[in-house]
Amino acid sequence: MWLYLLLGALATWRLTYDFINTDGPMGLYRLIKAMAERIPMPDWMREGFSCYVCISFWAGFAVSLLVPSLTWQEYLVFSIGSSGAVTLLARYCKAMYGADLFE
Repeated sequence: MWLYLLLGALATWRLTYDFINTDGPMGLYRLIKAMAERIPMPDWMREGFSCYVCISFWAGFAVSLLVPSLTWQEYLVFSIGSSGAVTLLARYCKAMYGADLFE
């Protein structure tokens, strides 16, 4: 189970970083962001597409669906935990090295 947690946190980090900083495979992330700009939605939802904490939660949720035989409570805890790992790593890198990885 620890291996799933470690790999899940790393996969969540990668998806979050890629979604915020790259266009994605075949421009998929850029397309999603462009569609989100055209769809009428409240500002707080629109800002969620550039917030690494928000993106990491949804990326963690998607990654958790790939882990076999979890209960729905474990899926939720896994996604929040993966998001927390991304947030802690980003804050650590900024505090220790001044590197803002999601800017």
